[in-house]
Amino acid sequence: MEKRGQIAVEYILFIAIALMILIPAVYVFRNYAFESNDRIMEQRLADISNEMIIKASKIYYYGPPSKSVVSLEMPPQINNMYVLFSAQTDESFLVFNIQSKNGQKDIFYESDIPLDSDGDACDPNPECTKGFCKCFPERFYSKGIKNFVLEARDLCTMQGSCVVISEGSG
Repeated sequence: MEKRGQIAVEYILFIAIALMILIPAVYVFRNYAFESNDRIMEQRLADISNEMIIKASKIYYYGPPSKSVVSLEMPPQINNMYVLFSAQTDESFLVFNIQSKNGQKDIFYESDIPLDSDGDACDPNPECTKGFCKCFPERFYSKGIKNFVLEARDLCTMQGSCVVISEGSG
């Protein structure tokens, strides 16, 4: 009878030690996976915004009525996308609000040229009180391949020339 009791105690100790090693390892791996996912998402958004801003700069310098279509694959974790124009500094930003490991986060990408949108005025960020924000409809930033039309115009929200970002077809 003692041998069975000793085997049971050894078995319980073995399981306890295995769990003491396994649970922290799973926790560390889970955190690493979430952090990696956030870094990958931010890099994808940097690529998307760089491509859009570089193409918009070319269209801006060509002047109206220049127009171009950019096809980009949008990742799934985007909650909101908008253009921010700061009246104090005359700076334009393409902004993505994403769902990260630590909650919602705004990522700003500065543009050398004025950007505008055919979207509606919105106030998703306190920064919008320093200028204006125009939100894109959800169909612009939902998961999948999207076509963005970049068009140089003379009259924009900020009353000057800019590149307007709108939705393209097919």
